[in-house]
Amino acid sequence: MWSLYMNEAKDYDTRLTTLWKDDADSLLVFTGIFASIATASVIESYKKLSPDPGDRTIALLEQISQQLSGAANGTFVPPSTAPPFSPSFSIICCNIMWLLSLVLGITSAMCATLMKQWARRYVNLPQIPSEPSRSARVRSFLFLGILKYQVLLAVDLPTTLLHLSVFFFGIGLLFFFYTIFTTVAIFLSVAVGILGFAYFILTILPWVDRSCPYNTPWSGIFWFFWHTFIPSAAFCLHWLSRKLHGIIMPQTLGQVTSSWRGTLASGWTPSRRASETI
Repeated sequence: MWSLYMNEAKDYDTRLTTLWKDDADSLLVFTGIFASIATASVIESYKKLSPDPGDRTIALLEQISQQLSGAANGTFVPPSTAPPFSPSFSIICCNIMWLLSLVLGITSAMCATLMKQWARRYVNLPQIPSEPSRSARVRSFLFLGILKYQVLLAVDLPTTLLHLSVFFFGIGLLFFFYTIFTTVAIFLSVAVGILGFAYFILTILPWVDRSCPYNTPWSGIFWFFWHTFIPSAAFCLHWLSRKLHGIIMPQTLGQVTSSWRGTLASGWTPSRRASETI
């Protein structure tokens, strides 16, 4: 019986861990290519956070030329002081986005490597005991740990981080080109906007139709946030409306009735007395 259980469990675990390893391998390949692109971009952009030595040299040469011309004409040219250097807002945002993209990409690769190690450990540990009964207990213990610590959800973390890294890289690319050439940046903004909108549609399609095969790693996260936020917001609005109703409106219907009757009586009595006097 235990041998039959282990054979079935081994087939299931092999299929499961093979999927994990395949995802990790594809992530590592893409992350390696993407990290090299992000690194080259950061090397190019971080230079703009400090003053360019070439610009400083040109300014000094211009100052020397002006002083020599002034000395030849018998005039004194005072030395000029260069204004303090301050990088533009776009350059700062560009470097922030690209550095975040690089860090998230490296983190995604590290998580993919850990995922392969977890899969190898999960498959190998039940094979250590020689007795089938003990192997079955070890496998059951490890499988319950996978369910307890939500490993099936954690394996999506590297992909989620990688998609977020690409998103940050695209935003940084827009900031970078807006400092160089606005026309190119506008066309690039349109392209990035179209791709972002398509990604958003793929993310929310499973909400509209549960049978839709298209989804992204953010579909489950947004679905959980949406179904958690909406009930909480509805409860808060209901509580706030009750509080406002209690402050603005009278507490009981009896107060409304008595107040209405008092107003009606005060208006009706003088008119009746006036008619009786006439």
